[in-house]
Amino acid sequence: MEQIQLPPWWCNMFLASRIEANSSSVRRVRVVGRFGLALVAILFLATGCSSRSVDRVRKIQALPRESRTFAKLHRDLASKDPGIRAAAVAAIDVLSGPEAAQAVSAAMGDVDARVRSMAALRLGEIRDDAGVQLLLQHLRDDPEGSVRLRCAQSLGESGAAGAEAGLSESAADPERAVRLAAVRALSRSFASTSIETLARRLAEDPDWEIRVEAAYGLARSEAGEAIPPLEAAQADVSEFVRAEAASGIAALHKLGLEAPPPEEPGGKDAKPEGGSGSGV
Repeated sequence: MEQIQLPPWWCNMFLASRIEANSSSVRRVRVVGRFGLALVAILFLATGCSSRSVDRVRKIQALPRESRTFAKLHRDLASKDPGIRAAAVAAIDVLSGPEAAQAVSAAMGDVDARVRSMAALRLGEIRDDAGVQLLLQHLRDDPEGSVRLRCAQSLGESGAAGAEAGLSESAADPERAVRLAAVRALSRSFASTSIETLARRLAEDPDWEIRVEAAYGLARSEAGEAIPPLEAAQADVSEFVRAEAASGIAALHKLGLEAPPPEEPGGKDAKPEGGSGSGV
């Protein structure tokens, strides 16, 4: 099992003070929302957190996220400290122009997974074809599960065209957190076109929470084809999965939807007995 080295005590004090300050003054602290949680995690896991790094991160957090801020971040984006680089990526106004967007894309190639994770979150805001392809590439190939997780989240929130295939593939990722993020993304943004993938995860995934998410997505598909896998899930070992499946079936029935009739033995191309044939 991988050992995680905790940062020195002063880094923990810094993080605690940031969280406490955030509850009393949003204007004083830039760590808010999902970017804030990601940055807190990045700094908490940092192995080389120094007092100088903490001070610089504080200053970066205080910068307003606007176009003129980007010019102040060039040195930080090239810092030797991954915590500072991640904070700089978080502070960029990604919609301020192509140079800012390019800097975030470049951070996806950073050697440190923490920086790539933050860049993946920010790329989801840009929503251009190049960014989507970069997220899909790292969702498929990045060796770090934390980066694949952020890619799945960003693709799901963007609802970008072309993301469904990559998310469907990642729904079978070996890491549970990545699978959950991928299934959740499919459920929220691509439910109607992901019935087969969601049905497979509902039937096969070993994690009950992922099966619950898959059942939720099938209900959101608003398609009769989603009813049979939901009916099968009513025999699931988890009461939470069974409850979500029952709720989904009820919701689909309320829309007037029914399960499609079962296929005839032999498939669609099977000929009925006594079918017309040229007799002699």
